[in-house]
Amino acid sequence: MRNTPDLRWLDLKNALKNTDRKELINIIRDLYRYSEENRRYLLPDP
Repeated sequence: MRNTPDLRWLDLKNALKNTDRKELINIIRDLYRYSEENRRYLLPDP
């Protein structure tokens, strides 16, 4: 993903509002499986 000045968190939030629950779970699952860094971010130590 390239860093564009036109992309904002609000844009992401609005895009995710239109995503169903199952698709969001699949996205999180894929991110978790992709790398150790993602796993540490998604499930930080308490």
